[in-house]
Amino acid sequence: MGWINKCYETYLNNEDKVGAPVENGAVLCPPGFITANVQIEIIIDKNGKFESASEIDKNDRRTIIPATEDSASRTSGVMPHPLCDQLGYLVPELDEKGKHKAFIEALKKWTSSSHSHYIADAVYLYLQGGTIFDDLSHSFDLNNKIGGTDREKAMVRWRVRGGDGAPECWRNVNFMQAYADYLNTSEPVLGFCHVTGKTVPVTAKHPKNIVGANGNAKLISANDSTNFTYRGRFVSAREASEVGTDVSQKAHSALRWLITRQGVTVGNRTFVCWNTGGKKLPPIMDVFGESEVLAVDTEPQYRKRLAMTLNGYGNELKDSASADVVVMSMEAATSGRLSVTYFNELTGSDFLERLNKWYTYFVWEIDINVGTKEKPDRKKTVGSPKLKDVVNFAFGTQQGDFVAADGKVTGEPYQALISAIVDGGNFPVGILRALVTKCSARTAYSPGNYNKLLAITCAALKKTYHNKYKEEITMELDETKKDRSYLFGRLLAVLEKAESRAVFESGETSRETNAERLQSAYVQHPMRTWRTLEQQLLPYFKRLRGGTERFYKDEIASIVSLLDTDDEQELNKPLSATYLLGYYLERKKLNQKKENQNNEDAE
Repeated sequence: MGWINKCYETYLNNEDKVGAPVENGAVLCPPGFITANVQIEIIIDKNGKFESASEIDKNDRRTIIPATEDSASRTSGVMPHPLCDQLGYLVPELDEKGKHKAFIEALKKWTSSSHSHYIADAVYLYLQGGTIFDDLSHSFDLNNKIGGTDREKAMVRWRVRGGDGAPECWRNVNFMQAYADYLNTSEPVLGFCHVTGKTVPVTAKHPKNIVGANGNAKLISANDSTNFTYRGRFVSAREASEVGTDVSQKAHSALRWLITRQGVTVGNRTFVCWNTGGKKLPPIMDVFGESEVLAVDTEPQYRKRLAMTLNGYGNELKDSASADVVVMSMEAATSGRLSVTYFNELTGSDFLERLNKWYTYFVWEIDINVGTKEKPDRKKTVGSPKLKDVVNFAFGTQQGDFVAADGKVTGEPYQALISAIVDGGNFPVGILRALVTKCSARTAYSPGNYNKLLAITCAALKKTYHNKYKEEITMELDETKKDRSYLFGRLLAVLEKAESRAVFESGETSRETNAERLQSAYVQHPMRTWRTLEQQLLPYFKRLRGGTERFYKDEIASIVSLLDTDDEQELNKPLSATYLLGYYLERKKLNQKKENQNNEDAE
């Protein structure tokens, strides 16, 4: 139960934040309380007199409400919350299953105890008056949805004027303490908690609403008492898992809090990474953050910037009483079951070391926006491609100006990448293979998107060759490298550039070159396709001015001279992924030559 231990530890380390709303509406709830999306606020006085009702702004709907073990885990049946609940429980006219009666009985039991509070008393008095349906009818059309929610399921919170403390039930500290004291009067079921190792009150009903996209899914549940009977391993659910009530509520509250604050949902999976002491961590999916513009021109500059960034986080973690880092992903296999698909815990120093290992070598020349939204300005820099771009380009298609993948297939690749980062592993082979394959489908992309795909693939190859073969791939052309695929990649770049230069100099409209069009065939049969492309290039050579024709022919000859064999069959074998490195770097060299020549002409 590593995840529940770490979530419980996180709660204990952050108890000073209990009840305080933070960014994204995340709230760390005290035991006995949950958060709910509430659509309606009703204002009454302490004597139970109605004042007003209104729809809550969608940005203010997340509310702490009291709950019981049964109501916090309810998925069906009649299980009322103690005070704030759906209209189907509060309004007798909207009740078809005895919900209102159950709600009133539960509230009466609380208000009759020695731990009641004036807010609970006022709500009980008001509901006993039986005017709630008429009162709400003056503020809402009860025949339609309220705040986008069916009327029976619209939630209500209470504001009670005239008493001590905050009138809002979700902010009144004394009210929360009164309900906690009331819960403690119930007769607990004692058992051995598998988390703390102590005999304490235990529960078999654990909270839901952990992941917003799958509200009814639970991480711990057992309803296998018939038919399968716990797969023949246990007699009862308690033998399989017994967790203290306090531990379960605090651990689930901490996990829900963490996911709301900093979790990332991709497709059907939710990822969260946190420090148990509450210290800030660098984002795994983009260590520099979405908003930071990394404008560096060389790999040494990039590594220096990376070291500075990670050292900043390292200073934070070093001073933390608890420096552990936890990485976890979850997936709802069904509407009621939430599974942990990945879990790892490591020290803060190890975590930063793994990030450094990944981002130091998963790097290439990429385009970034250094302008504004109104005036975008693209600049080529050295950086790490974002993981979301890796997944989208590996498994997606171009849709308009963007490349995107279906959310149903993105969760597993994201997890593979995160696992590779946190575990210090190789770049996932399946993702690399998908990227390389997509690079051969040149005509499926616009020039800008293809360049982005190519840069991502080169970064993946750089990372792969460092980890797997201990070979350093640089971002500069190696004109002595004799790898056959690398050389054929260089040749492809020359053939493409020569044709596009000839088209430009003859004044024709820019178009797709023969090299681009036949790239897929070139990868499978390089020697045969190269000869076809050379024949197609002959008329274009005649259009080139000055010594440009000679330059391209000399470049082809110098590349061919590096081939170790003239065996036709050997040369015609399919190319490996390294052809993309040769292609990219040769094209970069030719583009730099063109820029230098243009500068000379301008002078």
